[in-house]
Amino acid sequence: MVDDARSAERPVRVVVMTTDKDGNPLTDAVAAEVPFGEHLEIGREGDLLIADDPEDPSISRVAVRLRTTARGAMELSVNNLNGAAVHPWGARTRYLPPGTENQVIAGRVGIRVIGATTLDVPGARVYWVIVEGDAADGPRIPVQRSGVTVANALPVPLTDLQRETVQMVFAEHLAWPPLPTPMALTIDAAARRLGISATGVTERLVGVRKKAHGLGMAQQFGVADPEYVHVLAAHGYLEAPTAPLLADDLALF
Repeated sequence: MVDDARSAERPVRVVVMTTDKDGNPLTDAVAAEVPFGEHLEIGREGDLLIADDPEDPSISRVAVRLRTTARGAMELSVNNLNGAAVHPWGARTRYLPPGTENQVIAGRVGIRVIGATTLDVPGARVYWVIVEGDAADGPRIPVQRSGVTVANALPVPLTDLQRETVQMVFAEHLAWPPLPTPMALTIDAAARRLGISATGVTERLVGVRKKAHGLGMAQQFGVADPEYVHVLAAHGYLEAPTAPLLADDLALF
């Protein structure tokens, strides 16, 4: 029981960094470990700083607040005037305006604090708050069940060739730290890199997509659409990142 309580009250590491739109670092990353029950303020002022050098007045003084909750999850509060985009690893991006009801996040999650400069402007800076929660605590989509409450059989794991193809075509969607505007590699480009035909790439991805349907995905998506990859990632069919990011760790608590 003591070990369970300690596990439920473990700290979470948070990293702040600034990159360009392609993910190249523009500043040194800085991190802090946030104990259970403690909160962290991040912005031009606060416990961890972003957009302070050079100062970007389009980022609020306290842009986001994070509080560590049970089992390595965090409660997110967005105060930034321009809102924030939440990029959970392997999942769809969600946009949160300021004042949104507090959100609970778990696993590896990137929070992009949005400024006034759009990302298509040369030299645009991307402000990241990276939450390094335990991937095992990330959200999972429940398996769809039949009308007689008999659970569907889980699809078999991805083959090595299927995994290789998914990781190549959707490399930007599965990147960690996340990229602000990920794009899928074209089928033709993937075929050239893999040394197979475009038809061969498509056949592999069709097989992968079938597994997502077996997990309950009802909608039909093209093989170059990341939606079915998100379903597979949510069910653990793709391995989430676990290595901590390199950063200067501060002792704030």
